[in-house]
Amino acid sequence: MPVKKSPTDRRRFISMVSGMLSGLLLTKPGSVRATKSEIKQFLANIETDLLVRSKPSKHPAVTWEHYGDGIRLYKKNQVKNIPFCATNRVGKTIWEHCNGINTPWEISAFVHQKYLVPRQQAYAECLAFIAALKTKEAVLL
Repeated sequence: MPVKKSPTDRRRFISMVSGMLSGLLLTKPGSVRATKSEIKQFLANIETDLLVRSKPSKHPAVTWEHYGDGIRLYKKNQVKNIPFCATNRVGKTIWEHCNGINTPWEISAFVHQKYLVPRQQAYAECLAFIAALKTKEAVLL
């Protein structure tokens, strides 16, 4: 089960960032160094935290249709009727539960129950799929 973070974690983060920014302002431009990988890791942690806490909902500019066990996703303003994403039955289950009410952890519970996969695997796959949908602008976090 994911660790629930309290509002104090947000305050600590804000304090840390504001402390860093004030420190950057007081130093010479060349004296602060961070590798690209460290910066990418820091930003990835922020994005992951946002994703974990989110309650994803379907983007209003996206339509979908059922086909076989899965679904196809379309942009409403797209001239040609070509899907930008197609999912299998697990993706369909995740998509159906992206309603602005369920968190990824709660959505993974549906996947776990329906497909009898281990809960942590369901959660990891759910997070990855929602992140991919976010990248394609199919869901709002």
